Amino acid sequence: MRKRQWDTFWLRFWERTNRGPDCWLWTGLKANGYGQMRTPEGKQEGAHRIAYRWANGDIPNGKMVLHRCGVKLCVKPEHLYIGGAKDNARDARRHGVLVTGKDHWQRQKTHCPQGHEYTDGNTHWYRGSRYCRACHKAYSLNYSRRNR
Repeated sequence: MRKRQWDTFWLRFWERTNRGPDCWLWTGLKANGYGQMRTPEGKQEGAHRIAYRWANGDIPNGKMVLHRCGVKLCVKPEHLYIGGAKDNARDARRHGVLVTGKDHWQRQKTHCPQGHEYTDGNTHWYRGSRYCRACHKAYSLNYSRRNR
């Protein structure tokens, strides 16, 4: 790429950044809560990834750029770091983005898709997920009849 293209690119990048006292928030195009911008190569990329590369160089293959602050629109290099999928999941739980346990929306359901109520007697737990005992029993009977 020509130097001039990159010069205008960085000018446009920083024009779309609101540098506050803590986070530097992206004000340009957004997708799934993350800032987006097209690079001079024509590739649409996350604004936080662009900011990380500007400050630190290339991003290793298979790694992600994560936010220490938990703000998806933040492009401040000091708030960004490299991590893997486990780090991303840990951060999501820490920042309250990934809800698990009794607060998860699936646990708020009172009935299975067939309309049976989830009660202590009608709920089977397997590998952290709950299943309707009535539906499981009906499925098992039907399965054994088909495979005789």
